[in-house]
Amino acid sequence: MTADSNTTARAQPSVPRRFSTLRAAAAIISFGLIVSACGGASSGDGHGAGHEDMDTAPVDALGEAGEASEADREVNVETLDELTFEPALIEVEAGETVTFVVENTGRLPHEFVLGGEAYQDAHESEMSGEAGDMHHSVNSVEVDPGETAELTWTFAESGETLFGCHVPGHYDGGMVGALEVRT
Repeated sequence: MTADSNTTARAQPSVPRRFSTLRAAAAIISFGLIVSACGGASSGDGHGAGHEDMDTAPVDALGEAGEASEADREVNVETLDELTFEPALIEVEAGETVTFVVENTGRLPHEFVLGGEAYQDAHESEMSGEAGDMHHSVNSVEVDPGETAELTWTFAESGETLFGCHVPGHYDGGMVGALEVRT
């Protein structure tokens, strides 16, 4: 084989590399738009597709959302960057309406999610599966660094439930507290 024939074999009438890269990028973007457009059934509560676990898991928060104006008392809760709540144990009375005043004194975002273990596990799965997209309902608040948020709850029955933070890595890191409702 001569040098000329080797050179001739390598030369190909091809599309410039830049054009091929642009076509590939356009195809990927188009595919992404099609997939996102097809995926969007809503459950009607502000949650999009992919929240089936959250929609079917019982909240088990021993009550229901209450009105702040009807609260019997306030409970101050501090979210800490050490992935803890202060206090870690809260005691309330059955029939009591409590406003939780949740203050984030750290530099990381946190949330306060009230609910039983099954609900907490479902919320944790939701947060892990969506790169931390927070979807809240009446039993949770998101608290940015330096901010304060309130959640009011009426405890109708006695028992135990939990409160947790599901910013990715926080719940698994131990950011969960216990709430006891006494009669």
